[in-house]
Parts: sequence; structure tokens; C-alpha cells
Amino acid sequence: MSISQVPPETPEQHDLRFPKLTGAQIAQLKASGRPRRVNPGDILFDQGSPSPGIFVVLTGSLEIAGLSNGVESILSILGPAEFTGEITQLSGRRSLVLCRAAERWR
Repeated sequence: MSISQVPPETPEQHDLRFPKLTGAQIAQLKASGRPRRVNPGDILFDQGSPSPGIFVVLTGSLEIAGLSNGVESILSILGPAEFTGEITQLSGRRSLVLCRAAERWR
């Protein structure tokens, strides 16, 4: 069996997988959400935790990481106007990934 390295994600691939919200969409979500300040390294939700809802990045960035065989891999970094959410949000299952603040949210 051979293992091949996955090439880095292009900006276009990232944009397709992680769409950005418009200002109007963010305003609509703010009406039913609440702001939260976090510091680098703060865990918003952990792999295996119950569905945490969604987080919208207003400032700063979030790291989405997976853990397999004790090795953590950064799967993506989300920036302003991007949001968390995975199929487990819809299915009610536990989170497949860890989400942590990479930069301070103001």
C-alpha cells in the first residue's frame, strides 16, 4: 500500500468549501446570536463534543483541526465572514473536528 501526499488547497478550492457570508447575512445572524471574544488557543469546540451550533468569524481567525492516531492536522483556517458548521450540525452527531481560535477575536 502506498500513501500519497495531498497537494495544498488552492484559494479557489477553499472558497468553494468555505463560502463567505455577506454583510446582510451576518447582520441577520447577529440578531439571533451573541458576540464572543476569544484569545489564541481558546477551544470553541472539541472533536467528539456535542453539536456546538455555528460560529461566524467577525475578526481574527479559527483553525479547524482533525485528530487521527494521536496526530493533529490543521484542515483549514477560517477568516472574517466565514463560519463553522459540518454535517454533524445537521445530523445531531458529535463533532468530527476541533475548532480553536488562531487569532484574537475583538
